[in-house]
Amino acid sequence: MAKIRDNWGSRATFILAAAGSAIGLGNIWKFPYMVGNNGGFAFLLMYLIIVFVVGFSVLLAEFAIGRAGQGNAVQAFRTLGKKYKIIGYLCVIVALFMASFYAPVAGWALKYMIWSISGLFTDANASIGYEKIFGAYMGMKDVSTGNTIQGLSSFLGSSPAFAVIILLISLVIIQIGIKNGIGKVNTVLMPLLFGIIIILVIRGLTLKGGHAGIVYYLTPHFKEGNILVNLLKVSTDALTHAFFSLSIGYGIMLTYASYMSKEDSIVRSATWVVVLDTLIAFLAGLMIFPAVFAYHLEPTQGPGLVFSTMPTLFKQMAGGTIFAFLFFLALTFAAITSLVSILEVVITFAEEEWKLSRKVATWAIGIVVIILAVLAGLGNGPLSNIQIVGKGIFDFYDYIAEALGIPFVGTCISLFAGWIMFDRLEKELTNNGQLSYGWMIPLKWTLRIISPAVCIYAFITGSGLWSLVSS
Repeated sequence: MAKIRDNWGSRATFILAAAGSAIGLGNIWKFPYMVGNNGGFAFLLMYLIIVFVVGFSVLLAEFAIGRAGQGNAVQAFRTLGKKYKIIGYLCVIVALFMASFYAPVAGWALKYMIWSISGLFTDANASIGYEKIFGAYMGMKDVSTGNTIQGLSSFLGSSPAFAVIILLISLVIIQIGIKNGIGKVNTVLMPLLFGIIIILVIRGLTLKGGHAGIVYYLTPHFKEGNILVNLLKVSTDALTHAFFSLSIGYGIMLTYASYMSKEDSIVRSATWVVVLDTLIAFLAGLMIFPAVFAYHLEPTQGPGLVFSTMPTLFKQMAGGTIFAFLFFLALTFAAITSLVSILEVVITFAEEEWKLSRKVATWAIGIVVIILAVLAGLGNGPLSNIQIVGKGIFDFYDYIAEALGIPFVGTCISLFAGWIMFDRLEKELTNNGQLSYGWMIPLKWTLRIISPAVCIYAFITGSGLWSLVSS
């Protein structure tokens, strides 16, 4: 007798869960420093174009493939064409690496939330302790080879326990199930996250001198050199981040859509996800950049931007302890909802392909990810001597997932959806003809030409092949 699959229970729950996956550390932690490093509004504009053209198209494709396949990533592609199941396996592999480097960063958010409760960021007597703690990160960045991520992973390596804690929380949520676990958690956390961000945006906009941050955020800034080269660099980073932020290119939305009702509108759900994800990313910039300029900090400092700017802000504002707690609580919420979705790709695969119970699949995969995440956290600490293709463990996971995996899988999904299965997916998008859209032909050619071309370019540049060819 076939096992009855769980479901979301309602369209609103599915949208909040999918949005919860998309709205993660990528929006609150990564988006602001990507904007700072890539020309302010120049990056924002390119990001919006890619999100609403390429990102939206691939998201529709993943939703359609997932709901049509009614199973894990491998099963979905097997159902639509047995020989294409390899794309599903690639999704699972990329998700495994993604979870393994995402967990240490999520653990960092949890650590800062706990520190904020102790008053570490706002108590004048604790400022020396804070300077020592963050100074360790800054010092590691200064004496390293210049790779900021290596400095970040070195700092993360001092506390792998926090990564384990946040993984355990995520695994408990997943074990409970789709509707009662992941669905209910997102129904609660997403409105709270949005409310907290609005409060912090309002506070940031009221800072003296904060208007300069808004001007910087909404004005294009290019580095010295060829404008075209700068635009190409910005486009590559915008595409990679758009796919990372929307949780596409590694099977999350495909897996979530497999639990979606056949009566729901894929297009409407995808629109809500893209709008909510983009809105939170935009608000994160409004939350961060006024503080950066109000306290004369450097907007191009990279991954440490949020973790240096916000504590500095909280230490100087009235009620700083409360605002610090709210900010890092929001960051932790976002991390959990996204980490849950990444893990779900691998756990659903194990559950259905290996015929395991939900509980056994959750903890079997959980143990593997915990081990990999701890290794990533220690990669530039006690295990810094371990190098894989010239990269530390944390950087290697990131390289496999973001630089190689996401654009490559994105290319495969686009070509599959546009050239091989578009007619079948069009039926899914229109609920077997019950809905009508006038932009199906543009969508088809976006998936056939534009999306693969952009993804291939991102793969070539992100993988390092571009530098080899141009040298």
